[in-house]
Amino acid sequence: MALNNNEIRKKELEVYNLYLQKTGLSPATIKKLELSPEDVAKIITKMTSADSTLRLFTNAKKETRDNYLKQSVTIREQGFIMVALTMLDAVQAWDIANKYAKGIRETNDHKKIAYTLLADREKTNKGKLKYLTEASKCLEEALKATEGESISILKVHQASLNYDLALLHDTKSKEKKLKTALKMVDEALKTLPGSQAHRAWPLPIKAKILIELKLYDKALKVLQEAESCIYYGYEEEQNKNKQADMVLSVWTTGIALQMALLHIKTNKNTTARIYLSAVINCPDAAGVLANRKLQAKNLLKKLEEPSKEN
Repeated sequence: MALNNNEIRKKELEVYNLYLQKTGLSPATIKKLELSPEDVAKIITKMTSADSTLRLFTNAKKETRDNYLKQSVTIREQGFIMVALTMLDAVQAWDIANKYAKGIRETNDHKKIAYTLLADREKTNKGKLKYLTEASKCLEEALKATEGESISILKVHQASLNYDLALLHDTKSKEKKLKTALKMVDEALKTLPGSQAHRAWPLPIKAKILIELKLYDKALKVLQEAESCIYYGYEEEQNKNKQADMVLSVWTTGIALQMALLHIKTNKNTTARIYLSAVINCPDAAGVLANRKLQAKNLLKKLEEPSKEN
C-alpha cells in the first residue's frame, strides 16, 4: 500500500531523528523501519540539504523565523525531539544574529522543554541528569534575555526543572527542592500571561509537586482548577492562538496524566488506568501527542509491575 504525504513526512522525520541520535540507525532499526539502506541514505541527504524545509538562514524574514519555530514545536510534540532541537538551534542562531532578545528567551524555553522530554525517556539517573543539566543551561540563557511578564513563564520552567531534579535526590534534599519548585510556580501563576486556558500548563506542574509532597487533596483541587481553566478559556485560546488545537490537546492530556498519577499514588489503580487509557487512545491525527502517549504508556507499565510480581 502506497504511503500518503503525511505518512511519508513522518517516516522521513523518524529516520532523521534516529540519524541525529548518532547510534540510532542500526541495521536492526533500519529493518524495523521497512526501508532499504539506500532509502535511508536518500532521506538523510534530503533532510540535510541546503534547501530542506528544516533549514533556516539568519537573513530570513522574521515571519519565516516565527513559522519555523512553530514547526519545530509541532515536530517536538510529535516525538522527534532531536530534529526539533536541531531546528531550535537554527532559530537561536537567527535570534542572536538579529539581536532578537525576546526570541532568545522564547527559543531557550522551547529547548528546555525538549531536553526535559529527553531526560524523561532516559532509564538511568545519570542519563536523566545529563539532559536536565542541558535544560538548566537553557534556562540560564533565557534569564539573561528575560524581562516583564516573561519572568513568570521562566519561573514555571524553573519549577518544572526543580521537580525533575528533586526526583534524583535523597529525601531531605528532595523535599527542599520540591518546596522551592512549589513556591516558584505559585509566584508564576500570579502574573502568568495569556488566556485562562494557558493556566492549564503550569497547574499540572504544581499538582505533580504536591503529589510528590503527599499533599493529595491539594493536588486534586489544583487539577480540578486546571480542568476549569481549559473549559472556560477554550474559546479565547482558539481565537488568539493559531496552534490552539495542539496546545489545548497537550495541556488537557497533561492534566489527565497528573490525575492518573494522583490516583496511582492513592491506590486507585482502576481509575488511574482509565485516565491513562484516555491519553493513549486519544485521537491524534496531527501526531502532536506522541510525548504524552509515551508518558502514559510508561506510567501504565509501572502500574502493572506490582501485579507481575504477585
